[in-house]
Amino acid sequence: MLLLSKHRTFDPEEADYFYVPLYVTCYFWPVMGWADHPWWHAPIGIRPMHGANMMNELKQWLQKTFPFWDRHGGRDHIWLTAADEGACWMPKEIYDMSIILTHWGRLDPNHTSNTAYAADNYNRGVTDPIHQPIDWTESIKGHACYDPKKDLVIPSLKPPSHFNRSPLLGNAPFHRDILLFFKAGDGWSARLEDSILHGCIPLIIQDGVHTVFESILNYDAFSVRIEETSMDDIPTILKAIPMDQIKRMQKELTHVWHRFAYASGALIRREMNETFLRNMNEVPATVPEGKVPREYPIQRVEEYPFEDDAFSTIMQWLYAKIPETRGP
Repeated sequence: MLLLSKHRTFDPEEADYFYVPLYVTCYFWPVMGWADHPWWHAPIGIRPMHGANMMNELKQWLQKTFPFWDRHGGRDHIWLTAADEGACWMPKEIYDMSIILTHWGRLDPNHTSNTAYAADNYNRGVTDPIHQPIDWTESIKGHACYDPKKDLVIPSLKPPSHFNRSPLLGNAPFHRDILLFFKAGDGWSARLEDSILHGCIPLIIQDGVHTVFESILNYDAFSVRIEETSMDDIPTILKAIPMDQIKRMQKELTHVWHRFAYASGALIRREMNETFLRNMNEVPATVPEGKVPREYPIQRVEEYPFEDDAFSTIMQWLYAKIPETRGP
C-alpha cells in the first residue's frame, strides 16, 4: 500500500514523515524459528531482546546515514510494532520520540508482560559478558506501551474474503446487534474488526486498553464497554439498553465501519470490487424472506467509500499531526 500510494515521495526534502520499514515480526517468525542466524547480538535470550537490539541498531544507522532523524529528533519517523505486545518492549529512546502504529493500545504506564509464551516475556533480563554486557531490559524501561497523544491503534488487515457476506460489501443484511469482544491470548484480539465489518455493535471488555482508532473515533456512539468486574452482569446490562438506542448505535456504526477495512492498493481493491459486484448481482433487490426490512439501520452499501478506508484514515490522522512533529 505504501509503495504504490500517491502519498509516497522519492524526495526526502518534501517528505512530511519517514516510515521505518522494519518488520520485527517477520524476523521472529519464520527467521528465528528456523534459521541459525542472524542474531541481535548473540544466540541467547528471548525474542524481544533481539527485536529491541535490532531497533536500536537501525536507529543508530539512520542517524549516521541520514540527517533526517536529528532534524526533528525522530518525531517525524513512524514505526510499526506488530508483535503480540506491541511497543511494550520498544527501546525508550525510540519510543519516546517517534510515532508508533500498533494493534495494542495498553495504557498503564507501569506495565509488565502478559504473555503466556516464555520466549516473549520482556520482563526477563538477559546478559552476556561479550554480546550483551548490559541487561537489555535497561533500554526499554520507563515508557508506556501506547500513548494516545502520539500513537495510533490501527486495524488488522482483513481481506475482502474474510467479510464477503457483510452488507459493507454489498450483501444482504442480517439481524446483527451485539457481538461480545473479549480479551484473548496476550490481551489483544482482532474480533473487534470482525464485529464492526459485519455490522455488529461491539461489546468491549478490556480495561485500560484502547482499541482500534479509539483515540480518534467516538466509540460511545457505536459500541458498549463493560468493566471486567461487571462481566457477571452482562445479560442484565445488555437487556437494559433501549431498542431505540441500539438502532442509533447501529446507524452510527454505518458511518465508520468502512474505516476498519483496508481497501487501498491495486490487488486488494480489485478483490474488493469483484466481491462487491458479485454480491450486488447475486443478492436480490428486494429483501428476501428471513432478512431484515428496509427500515433496519444497517442496509447493504451500494458504493464502497474507498476514499475513507483504514489506510486513508491513518493518513488523515498523520496529516493532522504534522505541526506536532516540527521544531528542533
